Amino acid sequence: MTNADKEQTQEEKKKEPKKDVEIDRPKIDPSDENTNLYYAKPGHWVSVTQKMKANNFDFNGEIQSTTVDHQRDPVPLERTSYVMQGARPAALPKGQTKHFETVYFVPDSEIKRPALLSALRSKSGRRLIREETELATLMQPFHFFFVVLARQAETYGYLKTGKQSIQPLDDELELDGRNVHYRVVLPSDTQRVSLPGHELTWTSIAYLLWDDFESDSIRSDQVQALLDWLHWGGQMIVSGPQSLDTLKGSFLADYLPVTSKKTRQLKAESFAEMNKYWTIATSSKESNHLQVLADQPINGLMFELKEEGRYVPHTGELVAERRVGRGRVVVTAFPLAQRQVVNWVCFDNFFNGCLLRHPARRFTQTADGGLYSTWARYPNMRDDPRLLSNLRYFSRDARSSDGGSVQGDPDRGHLSHPKSGIAGWNDFSAVADAARASLRRAAGISVPQKDFVLMILLAYLVILVPVNWGLFHALGRLEWAWVAAPCIAIFCAVIVVKLAQLDIGFARSRTEIAVLEMQPDYSRAHLTRYTALYSSLSTTYSVEFEDNSSLVLPFAMDKEFKMVVSQNHDTVYYHRGTTAKLSGFRVDSNSTGLLHSEQLLDLGGGVRLTKPQDRHPVITNGSELTIQDAAVLRRREGGQFQVAWVGNLAAADARSLTFASPAEKGQLLAEWESSPAFSETAAGDSLSLSRLLKVAQSEVQFQPGDVRLIGWTDAQLPGMEINPRSSQQTMRTLIVAHVRYGVFADPKCDVNLPPDIGQSDEELPSFSLN
Repeated sequence: MTNADKEQTQEEKKKEPKKDVEIDRPKIDPSDENTNLYYAKPGHWVSVTQKMKANNFDFNGEIQSTTVDHQRDPVPLERTSYVMQGARPAALPKGQTKHFETVYFVPDSEIKRPALLSALRSKSGRRLIREETELATLMQPFHFFFVVLARQAETYGYLKTGKQSIQPLDDELELDGRNVHYRVVLPSDTQRVSLPGHELTWTSIAYLLWDDFESDSIRSDQVQALLDWLHWGGQMIVSGPQSLDTLKGSFLADYLPVTSKKTRQLKAESFAEMNKYWTIATSSKESNHLQVLADQPINGLMFELKEEGRYVPHTGELVAERRVGRGRVVVTAFPLAQRQVVNWVCFDNFFNGCLLRHPARRFTQTADGGLYSTWARYPNMRDDPRLLSNLRYFSRDARSSDGGSVQGDPDRGHLSHPKSGIAGWNDFSAVADAARASLRRAAGISVPQKDFVLMILLAYLVILVPVNWGLFHALGRLEWAWVAAPCIAIFCAVIVVKLAQLDIGFARSRTEIAVLEMQPDYSRAHLTRYTALYSSLSTTYSVEFEDNSSLVLPFAMDKEFKMVVSQNHDTVYYHRGTTAKLSGFRVDSNSTGLLHSEQLLDLGGGVRLTKPQDRHPVITNGSELTIQDAAVLRRREGGQFQVAWVGNLAAADARSLTFASPAEKGQLLAEWESSPAFSETAAGDSLSLSRLLKVAQSEVQFQPGDVRLIGWTDAQLPGMEINPRSSQQTMRTLIVAHVRYGVFADPKCDVNLPPDIGQSDEELPSFSLN
């Protein structure tokens, strides 16, 4: 083609009318740019970003989002009669490119590859502008994201290939890729970072590695989501030395375990302690130590430890860490992408045990000569999600007892779902089951009290006889009293019906059990509500939240639920704009509908535990709530379980704690037996939290060093409004405040090395998969 032909073709393209709206394919966050596959975990909410541009005019419409099957039918919500359709507004000024984030729920179903359907429609929803679908590759329960935010993301490509800490050895599973524990995401676009802006869609992210990345590149909603994720168990690895300078004054500065004292050159002797502990000797004559050439020292830092920080043992003060809520931030004094470090034979051992805080591994041969790696102390738990991610939500993951747990289970207090793993949306967790049972007992309409009935009857008789007779007797028209009698009867009947409806909530009632989980000295709390809506007449409800990141779905009634033959699914609509709203939730006559909602709620402050010198520990309520019937439970480092009674703890109040061993039988505390919320002998129709208390106080929930405050409130927590409104409302909230977590155990070194980096097949121990 000649240059003239090329120019003519380009001119023709310019003359072609542009599409009204250009739409890119939906992209699940987090993800790499230009990836061919997008991953989602069943039973989890995911954030999806889509780029759009209006070319010819301003466009004002909405994006409808639905998880569909191969026939484009909505995927039903597990064990309910509902499907969900999402929507959000989409305003596109002419000529401007905009990115829109929507959230999808991926139901646990038999569909192997659901699709995420995105439809751009006019504001009325009638006219379809364009429709896009993106197939989602379902993750296994033990699959998690490992996100790298680095100025030079390509330098961490080594994490995608050859690291057993990311992809454990397993010849039998290697061909289909199921042995990948972490899907490494390396976003290279620093202008638009591929991170969810919604805190409850981070549940599939286990680790975030930060290397000299500009914190200003992250949006404010992503910042808040990251901090919430961190406090509920996310783990962050910060690679030195430049990162500490980059993070000065940033949103992460207050959460780092160290500050930079000065730069220094790290030579071979600087790594002596690391080499001594993390280097595994083999029969090979070559040294497995981290080699630092004399003329090529590694640029590093000298740390200044903060009060909350500690040096990781066996690192020669080159690695420091601190707890942030349940989560953790670890910082290295040297760059993790430095060639001499990455080429260290035992770097993966150090990466696994020190940076990821995983148990020690053992590499073995199977009976047929294959290769296999597993945890040395927990050989039957290699793919257990609880050992691969530290993220936990009490209402989703807590276990009430250790029944069915593996012997030597390192996390007896939490249970992994067979499909969604850890931290997934869970209608059948121990907490959800307890809430459902309590709601079934308490939900419904309360019949008017006898006093109300007697008062109405007495008023009717007074009006009908003495008032009616006296009035017309005074007028000299006593016969008119007989004419007025039926009119008075009709009038009073209308008044009685009106007053009775007011007394029982317009034949509608709302009964709600909630769980408020708090992290140490953190103002935001995870609020889970289980709401029962009773109606004597068929009613369609809408639920609106002030915080547009709130999530809500119909709550499954029964684990054995099955659709009736020829029964159709009802559609509920989840709309996310400046607020979040669920509409179309229909409750049939004389029946109860259940809702499950979750959000992060700012309480104005957290709960703190301090230990003045030579005095008892002090618990301080920095939140805006009054916590009733509060007690503090702890497991000492030696394993002893103790409790301390607090009583009602008002906002800004502080109490000294005196711990003692709990009673051997019945409630842990005698005071709870007389509590209107915690007593197991409460009235039959009262809203009891005793079932939830059993989960929260279970000793399997406590690791050595853990301290937890438990209490309740009957205050109506803000942020949610249900219409039509019921005047009869009963609400109680269990408060679970983690006030301290135990000290990290010393990191563990692997038992041996895999054969491809220093150990022969003959040296490997044998291992039977049976």
